[in-house]
Amino acid sequence: MFSYSPVLQIIGTVYLIFVFGIVLGKTHFIKLKDLRSVWQMVKMIGFPSLLFFNIAKMSFNLDNLKLFLVVFVVQFSVHILIFMVSRISKKSDRFSKYISYTLIFGFNEYVLQFGPIVRFINPQLSIIPIMSLIGNNFIFIPFFKYLSIRKSNDSSSEGELSNEQESPQVEPTGNPEIGEDHEKEEEDLSDIGNDENDQCIGIFYKLLITPSNCMTLIGVIWNLIGIPIPNFVSKMLIDYERIVFPSGLIACSLELSNYSDSNMLSVFIVICFHYIVLPIIMLLWTYVFSLSAITRQLCVLMCVSPVSLLGLQLSARFPIDHTKIRAAFFWTNVLYLPFAMIWVIILIEIIN
Repeated sequence: MFSYSPVLQIIGTVYLIFVFGIVLGKTHFIKLKDLRSVWQMVKMIGFPSLLFFNIAKMSFNLDNLKLFLVVFVVQFSVHILIFMVSRISKKSDRFSKYISYTLIFGFNEYVLQFGPIVRFINPQLSIIPIMSLIGNNFIFIPFFKYLSIRKSNDSSSEGELSNEQESPQVEPTGNPEIGEDHEKEEEDLSDIGNDENDQCIGIFYKLLITPSNCMTLIGVIWNLIGIPIPNFVSKMLIDYERIVFPSGLIACSLELSNYSDSNMLSVFIVICFHYIVLPIIMLLWTYVFSLSAITRQLCVLMCVSPVSLLGLQLSARFPIDHTKIRAAFFWTNVLYLPFAMIWVIILIEIIN
């Protein structure tokens, strides 16, 4: 049942984990680089297990299809809206503004923070954040990684033509391994042909072949065949899945401990768009697709989720001002509980 209590309890627990992680970060008891091996295990085992287990046991019916379409259309609508707004800016600022605001508004922490809420309220709808993760993994993350690679190649070409000294790399601001991963991807992509079309296809192919995407496809095939998951495999996958939430939240809290001051006007604009415009966009699309009341409520509440650690990590790949996204990450996490409760009140007392 959609009510105040589970939302308050779960987000309150997340806050306690954040306080614990911030204390560990400020006292330098744990540093982001200390989580490198743990986070690598989460990416290679935790998230793939989460995706496979949830997809393999889900029902492929019209309701879930509509749910997937709603989640994807909302994600796509946000990206298109930001692209159109960025076109208003000066030509020299369009790319950086598009990247900055898309990473702020296009990647929310649906799995780590909204996932436990939907599981508590209605376990049958726990597939909602998984569907957003699928859209990110197959479309938006490869797209932004591709943009970063193309931007890096263009910058290198311009540097060679002008015989200028190579500019310093932007210091990563997200996961400490992101810089290493970026270098590895560039090395892995070096064997792609020289033809531009072949390069585009080859880059996208290599960016799409990830453990999470492979396990997603295996989960779909497993589901269609109709083979039940053995009990010992289910228990193993659940154990692997459990490492996602604590390690992810601790990583988020360590990032929160690194926050520095930012322009409060831009923060106010981000807060207004994030907590007002995004949920309204989702609400409108849920009516268009005629979702049930409980599904509509959970979808809207999902859009209130704060800026994700993923957006912060992806920003490290681009030569942009990281101050805005770090401020958005900090304030959307800090203000998550009060705005989530405001939307719960709206959804229960007004919209329902």
